[in-house]
Amino acid sequence: MSSTRATTFSLTRTSSSTDVGRCRRAVACCVSTGLVRRRYVGLVQWVNTYKDLLGVVIATLAVALSLSTVLVQRAQQRRDAYRYMHEQLISPELQQGRRLLFDAGRSGQLPDDRSQDFYLMNRAVGMYDTLGLYVRRKVVPRRWVLEVWHHSLRDSRAGAELLAAHRRASHHSWSPWPHLWPLLSQAERYRSGLPCCVPAPTSQPLVPRSRGNLAGESLKQPSEQLNRRASANERGPAQPGGCSSRDQEQEAETDS
Repeated sequence: MSSTRATTFSLTRTSSSTDVGRCRRAVACCVSTGLVRRRYVGLVQWVNTYKDLLGVVIATLAVALSLSTVLVQRAQQRRDAYRYMHEQLISPELQQGRRLLFDAGRSGQLPDDRSQDFYLMNRAVGMYDTLGLYVRRKVVPRRWVLEVWHHSLRDSRAGAELLAAHRRASHHSWSPWPHLWPLLSQAERYRSGLPCCVPAPTSQPLVPRSRGNLAGESLKQPSEQLNRRASANERGPAQPGGCSSRDQEQEAETDS
């Protein structure tokens, strides 16, 4: 009987502790559920209060993201356009046309207008005109163009003017290549920070110092010493006994 009572008491005690634990968990769950519900209700009320402001903020972020995407794409397109123009300008035919432009500007003479050289010159100037159009329309970065091509553009001006005058006199009544001349003017005014436009420092050449130079430098005297020596030579050589010739003349006159 005693063992049965002990077992019954232990079971009753275990069941009561289990019920207490379940009650505690239920109370905690209810409390947490209530907190979550209150927070959710507060968030919904805040959104309802500031929904207009949130809509403006979201729309602004969307516009800013779209604008940044457009700017990045435009910058990439400008770089690609500049790369294309640079590859065209360094092609062998255009290099030969620029050399012919330089020669024509220096000599003041053009080749035959039906020759291959005249065709290459026209093509080089026409590509420069297209480059000027791209710079004007901001298809390519103007700073990049002038930084790389300003010397070539300056040197091409005389030949391009000679070629344009020939075309006006022989073929057209209008001035060709309208986008070229503003680009040439910008190139003439442009000054780069690169060594190509910075004057080289004038440094005196180093002269090797030989023994003769060292001996000559050791024999140099200050101007005062040279003047003293010259005045001493005018008085004449010193006589024995420490008397000069003028002193001896004065002594001879005194004796007479």
